[in-house]
Amino acid sequence: MSDHSNIKNPGALIGSLSQQHPYATRDALEANGWNSAAINVMSDDAKREVCFAIQRAVEARHGHRAVTTLACAKSQVEAYGMEPIAVEWADGKFGEVPAAAAKLWAKVGIWRPLCSERNQDGTRKGNRKPLMEQQRDWVDAIRRADRALNAPTPETTPEVPTIEVKPPVSSLREDTEQLITWAAKVRTWQEQQGHQPWGMRQVKKGVALMGVGFPLEAVKDAFTIDFPLEARRFHGVTSEFDVIAWGRSIATGDEGALEAALRRLSTAPGVNVATTGGPGIGKTHTTELVMGADFDHTITISCNPNTAGADFYGFLTPGMEFSELEKGFRLSEFAKALILASQGKRVAILLDEMDALDPAVAIALNRALEQRVMGHRYLGEPIAFGNITFFGAMNSLGLGATADFTGRERQDAAFLDRFVRVRVKFDAAIERKIAEEMLAHFGA
Repeated sequence: MSDHSNIKNPGALIGSLSQQHPYATRDALEANGWNSAAINVMSDDAKREVCFAIQRAVEARHGHRAVTTLACAKSQVEAYGMEPIAVEWADGKFGEVPAAAAKLWAKVGIWRPLCSERNQDGTRKGNRKPLMEQQRDWVDAIRRADRALNAPTPETTPEVPTIEVKPPVSSLREDTEQLITWAAKVRTWQEQQGHQPWGMRQVKKGVALMGVGFPLEAVKDAFTIDFPLEARRFHGVTSEFDVIAWGRSIATGDEGALEAALRRLSTAPGVNVATTGGPGIGKTHTTELVMGADFDHTITISCNPNTAGADFYGFLTPGMEFSELEKGFRLSEFAKALILASQGKRVAILLDEMDALDPAVAIALNRALEQRVMGHRYLGEPIAFGNITFFGAMNSLGLGATADFTGRERQDAAFLDRFVRVRVKFDAAIERKIAEEMLAHFGA
């Protein structure tokens, strides 16, 4: 990468490269007698030389300057800036890409990750994503870059996307009245059965969902998803709503059914959506696809019983010197995402395997999920954010271990109440799309 003088944020790029290429970074630092303490006090011009030295070391070790993850690609994009440059894009072997993104691609000067990073002796180094996931991540990064290059200037007022309201407003009002009456009957039944009755959250979320086209029967199904079968029938919910079929009815272009459904549901104000269904049916894959295409910043948290509060707040690191440290601690990616949302970025967070989360840790997220505020124990002040969407993905309903999923935790009812849980079943169209992508990779 010869024109390293264009690097806008060399410190960020050094951190990105050191994470993705630790051995090459070590080689570069040792060869030049550098260490982290020395780099921290360098000027930006000197840090640019460090970036260039690491890039040369990467190429010497691997034969290319590949970026193999979306996070590293984004860091390079941010480091090199977003200015369009005049570059002809004539090489068709990479397929069709937006013209502006192609310019950025050429500017950054990194390769499309069609192969796993390997050592010079050909052995695999580290745990890399499967090839098709790497390719998808890169396409997502290119799309984000294209949107950034074509974003309006600060003097221009961006257009607010309009969501078509289905059903019409008159029908929405009628459905709302039905929902209110139905919810009142459910509360009466809950009190008679000795259960904690619903509050106002169901009607509030129900209206938001119906306002973006989710049918009334689908709302009722989602709100009684963990009711016994007899109770569901008693309340008039006689069948499971087919989210895949609904998605097909609203999909446009080459959208998949689940992709279209999640994209529409994500526009419902104040609603967090959690998909529940069997493993390997595309819940996480499709959610991340929608997040990557529609949001400015995304993170996925893989939940398990060992996920702790530090994963959401950050880590105390007294005496350590890192550029991202503030007041003696390092912020978690979750907290950084909330701060970005508070600054106006459109952020999406996926809690993957949400039903495996420690219930005590999960309940600590309630305020963030509902009120869009998180009291941060280290910052000393709450993070208030609004422009954020939470997603969840789980195999069970959050009611504890089952015969098939023995590692699941029984989640607190208040935590589950913050999400609208929708069933996702197997979609053959997703399977075929993935198979076609693999065939294209092999030239078949």
